[in-house]
Amino acid sequence: MFIVWGKKRVERKLGRVADFCPICRDVRAFQLIRVGLAGHIYYVSFGEGKLAGHLIRCEQCGVELGVDANAHYTHFEQDRRVELEALIRNTFPNLREAYATRLEIEARIKRTRSAFSGDDYKRYLMEPFALLNPQIERRYANSTQMDKESGIGCLATILIGALLFFGSMRFNGPTQDKILLSALLFVGLGTTYTFIQMHLGPGGFFRAKLLVPLVQCLKPVQPTRDDLADCFERCKTLGLRIGKVAKQEEVWSRLERSMAGFDP
Repeated sequence: MFIVWGKKRVERKLGRVADFCPICRDVRAFQLIRVGLAGHIYYVSFGEGKLAGHLIRCEQCGVELGVDANAHYTHFEQDRRVELEALIRNTFPNLREAYATRLEIEARIKRTRSAFSGDDYKRYLMEPFALLNPQIERRYANSTQMDKESGIGCLATILIGALLFFGSMRFNGPTQDKILLSALLFVGLGTTYTFIQMHLGPGGFFRAKLLVPLVQCLKPVQPTRDDLADCFERCKTLGLRIGKVAKQEEVWSRLERSMAGFDP
């Protein structure tokens, strides 16, 4: 008997904190999350596991950032009704002092793109790609994870295949053979469809979760098409999967619309 076991990432929400979000380019509310590594059998984990670290997830854009929770926050808030200013006072009272330089840079970005030198401009263009890339890497690591499309394909394959198989038991001879052949053909096609959708999963994940935050972050910096092409080339040079999963023309199309005044 083959037993599937090993270690599994386990997340637990601890509460809400305030911090600076480099994707939103402003102070935001975040979920503070404990990340543990727990043993599992057949992907069913036991407890929270050994502490691997903490991350914060922006409630606005969804970006995830590693953080030293004990060094950053004086408290974490459980009440979701607490507004941002109160959240800052309760969880990170010196936030604006700690991020004074970055907040000034963001104010300059909003005033004019020409506030940057060449190197600074390239760095701020690349920042969202680097920050969002870990979520793509994690999605690739969970290569067997099913999304809506692959899940539907798998479920339909099992249910209809089983229906045809057991339905064929009511017949004999050539009729039964035809139904069984149909069942075999359907299962083969359904399995192929499911695996194709799983292969396409990271691209769908990017479009559903990361495309809009990426465009919103790039918009204030006002890149040209050539600037964006340079970012994709640098992603490939640095081995960032986001440069392979994201489609340059799709990002540019959404970004161009957003810079023209349309929502991304």
